[in-house]
Amino acid sequence: MDSLKIIFVIFLSFFSLINGSPNCNRKNAYRIVISDDCRTIWMCRRPGMPAMKLNDCPKETVVGRGARCVPEGSSLNICTVKHVKKTCGLSRNPCRHGGTCLPGTNPKQFDCQCQVPYTGRYCEIVPSPAELCAVSPKFTRLPDKEYCQTYFDCGDKTGEPVKKECSYPLQFDVEKQSCEDFHTVKCGNRKNLKSKCQYNRYKTMKSPFTSCEMAYPSCEKKSNGFQPHLKRPRSPWYMVCKDEHLVKTGFCGSDKNGKKIATKEGCKNVFDVPQKDGGMKPGCEGKPEGFYPLQGGSCQQFFYCKKDKTYIKRCPKFLTFDTETARCRLKIQVCRPCGTKKC
Repeated sequence: MDSLKIIFVIFLSFFSLINGSPNCNRKNAYRIVISDDCRTIWMCRRPGMPAMKLNDCPKETVVGRGARCVPEGSSLNICTVKHVKKTCGLSRNPCRHGGTCLPGTNPKQFDCQCQVPYTGRYCEIVPSPAELCAVSPKFTRLPDKEYCQTYFDCGDKTGEPVKKECSYPLQFDVEKQSCEDFHTVKCGNRKNLKSKCQYNRYKTMKSPFTSCEMAYPSCEKKSNGFQPHLKRPRSPWYMVCKDEHLVKTGFCGSDKNGKKIATKEGCKNVFDVPQKDGGMKPGCEGKPEGFYPLQGGSCQQFFYCKKDKTYIKRCPKFLTFDTETARCRLKIQVCRPCGTKKC
């Protein structure tokens, strides 16, 4: 719709409240009016009539361009800027943690009215967890200012805040006051740790058989899905990643042709993987067409070369591969150790 056709003009003014609603006068009649805290949208009608509330912006949002609720730090947040400019003569709010900017006695001077329990010239001093718990309701959980998976429990029996940690890969959700799926948690400035061994309960893991990184490899900068084990390459061990977080680790089993190893394509028989990639697949380049014994395989296994291509084969049940004749024969016809014949 053309902006010229809009009947009501956004009027970003700051007003006194009468019975909880703005004072509608000739200046703001038939206009949208924004509250002083930039969080409530009102519609003024005829002068002297009570205003009609249109919307309350959710937490951590304010009224922005187009009278829509936008994040406080958004470039579309022009209401807070106008308010600070009016009260302090500044283009941005110098007060942190929700503090209110108040004009000083001289031009370009200001004071910060801090929200409890923040202090300092700019409300920049963050109180300790104990101080925060003292002014918070019982059983409140406070986020750790550094890491997203840790928090402080104010409801401990000792009366002191206790630092706790979510289980991997959960992270602490400030609004829900609980450990939630990392996809839904907004960490903000808190560090989002992606590796399981970065969590406190795992990074000090000690074992005579393995390390934390060996048991729980990192998926950072790895694509989603099946991956060869980061710390055990060219082995049967694998890991599954999702959004750079470890989902699980596992072990490739074996099939009738022998053991398997983990590759980017999944679990494959060791004889189907080229030797340069950690497998035992024999090469047929330059070999004449025919049957050959499979080194490292069972006595029933052999491979067939044709036009430089390798085909892994297996003798029928009760037969074994005879390296002398390059045929499948009965064990009594084959020399030891694969057969029983003394040669």
